[in-house]
Amino acid sequence: MRRRKRSEDEPATLESVVGPLIDGGMLEPLADRDDDAQLWMECDLCSYVENRFHHQLEPATLTDKKRAAWSRLSLASDECLQDPRRSDFMAAFWIVDRGVRVGTLALAKVTRFYQFMPVYSLYMLPAYRSSGLAYRTLRAVHQASVAAGFAGIRVSTFWTWQVAVHRYVFRYGMWAWSFKRSLEFVWAGDLPPYTVTVDDHSARFGIDRGACTLELLTASHDGDLLVWNELPAMASLELDGDVRFHARSTFAVALAVHGWPLLRDGDDLDKIAGCDVGGPDVLAYKIAIFEFFDRRSGFDVRTPRIPGVPYEAIARELAEERGS
Repeated sequence: MRRRKRSEDEPATLESVVGPLIDGGMLEPLADRDDDAQLWMECDLCSYVENRFHHQLEPATLTDKKRAAWSRLSLASDECLQDPRRSDFMAAFWIVDRGVRVGTLALAKVTRFYQFMPVYSLYMLPAYRSSGLAYRTLRAVHQASVAAGFAGIRVSTFWTWQVAVHRYVFRYGMWAWSFKRSLEFVWAGDLPPYTVTVDDHSARFGIDRGACTLELLTASHDGDLLVWNELPAMASLELDGDVRFHARSTFAVALAVHGWPLLRDGDDLDKIAGCDVGGPDVLAYKIAIFEFFDRRSGFDVRTPRIPGVPYEAIARELAEERGS
């Protein structure tokens, strides 16, 4: 994958991305007013509440009492809602459709170290969902980012935010790029569209090649074990290395959201414990970690139980490491 040329002029880089989107009426900068900033933060809070407690709120109707109560419940001890006007790291925007504000997103202000333009706080107001607006907005940001010299865009979400994870893989066709602190998904010009199918007994992953699909991976399961097959195309010298590597991580996420086993016969979690991205064994270990911290924070975790993952053993290790 090509490397982005770094620019020291951060404001100009951001402007080159958002300028066309603002001029085209797709984004609107956050106004420098307390009420505008407060409503934008209410949207951020509603996103946490909806994904961590499965309760849909209307941002404009939050009272001070409800805001305080939900903030205590839905934010981890190291999280807080920050006035985006005071942030040195991100710029906040409203998503606009025909002059109406329909959602939020934020983009990184400091970009010189990023290959992909990071996108944060993507949220659609409930009345404007299932309309394709979020997808079209992300696509427009991706295209503008590529035109500005980025490889594409990067969107992070938590494993336990299952609706978002499913959307990014099965509806948006984004590639799983990293499992470090959350799941990071990307669109990149060097990563082709893919096709992934998962049913009760078999699964397949391939990349689009014009009118046909080049199959790279297949899977089945034997009890609590994953049977993972890498097809000859995976070893082809013509296949880009990033495609080969991230096909494994993306297919693993697709299997996980369907509750498939992720551990193969002979997998050793101790050997991959320090990895932040990889195949199904790496994701299995990360899932146990992600769920440990969310449950310890008191969130309502509703995820598929991955067969064979030693959740309890990993939780004990993490608790001992932290002295709790």
